[in-house]
This record gives sequence, structure tokens and C-alpha cells, in this order.
Amino acid sequence: MPDEPQHAIGPGGAQWRHGQPLSNCERYSCNQHCDPLETLKEVVRGQFIAIAARQNAVRRDKHQQLEDDTQALEVTHRQTGSLAVRRQLTIQRKQLRALDEYKAEHTVLCTKQKFYTGGNRVGQLLAHRLCMQATECRVAELKLSGGTLTCQEELICQQFEQFYSDLYSAEEVNLRGVEDYLDSVPVARLPPVDSAILENNITSAEVLAAIHRLQPAKALGAIADIAGFRETANALDQRLTAVEDQVAALPNQEAQLRSLRAKVTDLEDRSRRDNVRFFGILVHKEGSDIKAFLKSLLSDLFGIELSPPPEFQRAHRIGPPHKATSDKPRPIIACFLHHEQARQVLSAAKTQGPVSLEGHEFRVAADFSRLTNEKRKAFLALRPQLRNLDIKYGLFKRARM
Repeated sequence: MPDEPQHAIGPGGAQWRHGQPLSNCERYSCNQHCDPLETLKEVVRGQFIAIAARQNAVRRDKHQQLEDDTQALEVTHRQTGSLAVRRQLTIQRKQLRALDEYKAEHTVLCTKQKFYTGGNRVGQLLAHRLCMQATECRVAELKLSGGTLTCQEELICQQFEQFYSDLYSAEEVNLRGVEDYLDSVPVARLPPVDSAILENNITSAEVLAAIHRLQPAKALGAIADIAGFRETANALDQRLTAVEDQVAALPNQEAQLRSLRAKVTDLEDRSRRDNVRFFGILVHKEGSDIKAFLKSLLSDLFGIELSPPPEFQRAHRIGPPHKATSDKPRPIIACFLHHEQARQVLSAAKTQGPVSLEGHEFRVAADFSRLTNEKRKAFLALRPQLRNLDIKYGLFKRARM
């Protein structure tokens, strides 16, 4: 080869030198020299990055579209609770998980790409032709794709670059093309150790066997992690589906609860309709026979003469007993034996209005449940306003104005 300045592909020295046997080391140069194999790998990596960037952009757009569609379906499902919408939402979530899993699986698959598998031993053998040493190991000439020989180092570098680009951008490694390319490189000037390696025939089965043995621990660990992620995602999806079913059933359960509460309140009010409450009677005023006292009180204050005479199932004070006679009067509640008599007493008391009994206002009222009483008390603030406006009012069905 003529003695002229050598041209390196990347930064560094003007020549490529062989440091140690290539079968034991992946780096073929020191700090003062540039390794063409590594430089060519960077060129090919750049092409892979460009292709991957375009694919990632497409996947990102698809991922964003799936996320938007999933969010819209979730809103629709919360509003309608439709079974068809829920099924479609489940399909969308599976597609979204598959796209997320693809990112992790893609990382594992990259470790098995042709650049790292087919190029492992083939790259070492090609690097033998590129490693040059003072006067012994030079790639003095190379057969180009057209069949001509060239001694120009720049063309030799371009040929290697084109070969690597074709090798790793193809869908499948062209093993026959690799073997033909190796045969086109002169090996007479290589050291004996490297020549012995190159002279051994490389079969397709041997290259494929080497590829199949490439199962890095990281790749296996990543595959195991992906399986674990998939199981976790399936479990979370099942739990989320169960929660969605429970949430979808909440409106019906709330309606049932309101209906049951209304029925219980109605039953309690019906069970109390024979009860009458008496307010304003001093403690111990009733004496020992509270039923006889109530009969006399109704006759004296309201002039009510019931026929037959009123009969009580039971009658007692409300609240704990007090010892002092000056305590605040506590109401007396009495349960009439006949419902008609209780209605007559309430009607007469309403007609006559409040009366005074020993300095206290004496009143008679029906007995209702706590919830009904709270509803009736809510109308107290409206009564003065209605009276000022001269509007007639009244409570119907216990707690309706």
C-alpha cells in the first residue's frame, strides 16, 4: 500500500492498531488510536436511534389516544353505569396495559437484536481486517461490491460502514453474505493467532447456536419482572372491577335505604297514634293513680266527657324521676285503649287551645317518632311569616305543610 497519510473515521490517531488477541477483548485500541469497529457501531447505533425515535413517537401518540379514550369511557361509565361501556372500558385498559408492557419487553428484545447477536462473533472477525499493526497487519486492499479491488483507505472504511449498515438494518442476518464478505478480505498479513481464527469456517448453525445462547441474566430478570407486573395488573383490574360493581350498585342501595327508612318511620308513627302527650303538669301532681288523674283533668279543663269513659293501657312520666316537687314539669304520655278516644281528646284540645294549670301552660299533643318531630319542628320558623301574610296553613300526613 502506498505510504500516504492514513484517514481515520473518528477522532484519534491516524492509524488503527491491534492491541491484543481479539477473541479475548472487545476493545482494539488504546487512547492514542481510534477503533474503526467501535466507530462504525456508533454510526449504526445512530441509525437505530433515529428509527426507534420515529417508532416511539407513533407509540406515544397511540398511548396518549388510548389514555384519552379510557378517561372518556370512565366518565361515561360513572354517569351511566352501562354494562356495554364497562366491557369497552375493560378492552381499552387491556390495550393500554399491553402498550405499557411493550416498553419493557422492547428493552429485553433489544438485547437479542442482530447488532448484539449476529454481530458478536462476526464483528470480531471483521475487526481482524480493520486492526492494523505497523507493517504486519494492514487491510491493504478490499474487494468492493462491484468486484474491483481498492487500496484507498477511505473507500475501505466506506465499504465497512456500508456492510455494517446493511447487516444490522436488515430484517434477518444474511449469514451467507457475512461469509462471502470475510472471504473477500485478505488475511495473509494478519498475525498467526488471528489468521487461525479466521481460517476456521463459520457455519450458519454455529452463529445461530451462539445467538440462542445469549440469554443475559438481566434479560431473564426483566422477563420475570414483566410476568410479575402482568399478574399484578390483572389482580388490580379484578379488584377495580369489583369496586366499580359496588359503586354502580350504590344508587340502588341508597334508594332502598331511603324507602326502608320511610317505612320504619311510618310504622313507628302508626304504633304511636294511640299515644297522647300532656305538657305543663307539675311533678307529683298526679298522685299515685295517674290514670284517674288524667280522667279528672280532661273533664275539668276541657269539659270532655267520653263515652264510654276513657281507658288507658298505660300512662307515665317521660324521663327520669325527680324527688323535688319544684322541678320543671315533665311531660306525661298516655296510651289510650281506644284510638277514637285519643282523636277526640286531641281535637278538643286543638279547638280550645292552650290553658293555664297552676301557673304553667297546659298543652296536649300527639306522639310522633323522632324523625317526624324533627320535620314538624322545621316548619316552626315559617308559621309567624304565614300568619303575617294572612295565609292559612296546616300540617298534613304528620309532617307536610
